[in-house]
Amino acid sequence: MEKVQLQITGFQWNEEREETGVETVWDAEYGERNGSHYVMYEEVTPDFPVPVKCRIKFKKDYLELVKQGPITTQMFFETGKKNEVYYGTPYGSLAMEIDTKSIEMEMRGHVICITIKYGLTTWDEPISDCRLDIKVTLPA
Repeated sequence: MEKVQLQITGFQWNEEREETGVETVWDAEYGERNGSHYVMYEEVTPDFPVPVKCRIKFKKDYLELVKQGPITTQMFFETGKKNEVYYGTPYGSLAMEIDTKSIEMEMRGHVICITIKYGLTTWDEPISDCRLDIKVTLPA
């Protein structure tokens, strides 16, 4: 595992097409094993007294995001597939369905860029259309 910088930018559009977005930057560790790429990091926020341990695993057309701690989830993104996930918080859990429209991955020099476009629904009702941009900056 090597030290990297991880930038995650998430965008959501509601039914009125109003956009919200958030960007976070984390110190992380990156490695490859058995054809898969792994990024490990901890989300530290003032909302929780302990960090949320996170792992991103990805390969062509597939990405998995696992969070453990005050927030727990295991989210799967597979091009053209719908996956049911549970998002647990100290305030309760929410069942959602992720409908992955596309996953694009490319290496630009020492940077891995991933863009995922997907829809979120709960109880068969649309919540939002989403885009997740992930940038992993490797050491030069």
